[in-house]
Amino acid sequence: MKLEGEVDRHGRVTEAVKTHVDAAIVLLESALESDEGCLVVATTPTVLEAVVACCSSLNPAVANSCVGSVAILVGKNQPAINKRLVECGAGPAVINTLKLSEDPESPFEGSTQFYESAMYAVSSIISTIGAEESGLTRDAMRVVYDLSQSVTKEESPYTTELCTSVLQSLTDAFSGGTGALLEGKLNDLKGLPESRLAWQAVKAEDGATYYYNKDTNETTWEEPEGH
Repeated sequence: MKLEGEVDRHGRVTEAVKTHVDAAIVLLESALESDEGCLVVATTPTVLEAVVACCSSLNPAVANSCVGSVAILVGKNQPAINKRLVECGAGPAVINTLKLSEDPESPFEGSTQFYESAMYAVSSIISTIGAEESGLTRDAMRVVYDLSQSVTKEESPYTTELCTSVLQSLTDAFSGGTGALLEGKLNDLKGLPESRLAWQAVKAEDGATYYYNKDTNETTWEEPEGH
């Protein structure tokens, strides 16, 4: 499925190569129709590597097929397949392809079919394997956000829906999520000296603030250190 070097003198892919590529796509998609075929594609040396590499192919048919193939493999949720997807960097590869599509001259620019396939693959990878576990980084948030701003709901409601869902998942993964942030705050409080927790700010009748220590009954107009 590699196209480099197989073009005519005008830089166009030759008809012979197109035929080979089409045949390879048909074979790949046929293999993925069964659970056994998916396992063979994922575990046979160099096959999944080629599929992942071709996610960034400048041939839209090849890229669409390979991105779709990644989504199918993730959907199987088999440990052996997931392990190979991580090893081959499937998640980052799909994000990189979305990044390439930002170029106005990219063959994917404005292709809602490609966006839907790619975002479905990313969404599946995150929900099945995990964002960080699959090798995604914070940069994926920027790429998905940019896509969400360039594709309108009218153009592709499915893409915008997936973008929203994936952004939420990535935000939770890389910020720790609301629950983790709250837990962190509570843990910070647990680590404070009891003497700091004992001080309370109180408003006097004239509106001025003073501080009262509930353990020692001490009061002061100056804010206690670390309060």
